[in-house]
Amino acid sequence: MGKQIRKLRTDKGLPLRKVAALLDIDQSILSKTERGERKASKDQIKKIRDYDELLNKTENDINPGLNLRKRTRLYKKS
Repeated sequence: MGKQIRKLRTDKGLPLRKVAALLDIDQSILSKTERGERKASKDQIKKIRDYDELLNKTENDINPGLNLRKRTRLYKKS
């Protein structure tokens, strides 16, 4: 599990301290979890999965009307 967590974080180029802060997990606990020295709690696993799911969404998934507004602005400028 720890290797998967580290891969998710490093694939996105995110520093450990930033992810730990965003997930409200102590940095040392997250580090130990990534190294396999500590098991993640169910709550921590849920936070990590939710965060990964959010990172994998596109801007359009998060705000579906955004592309329409961008296209409308571009159209009006023409």
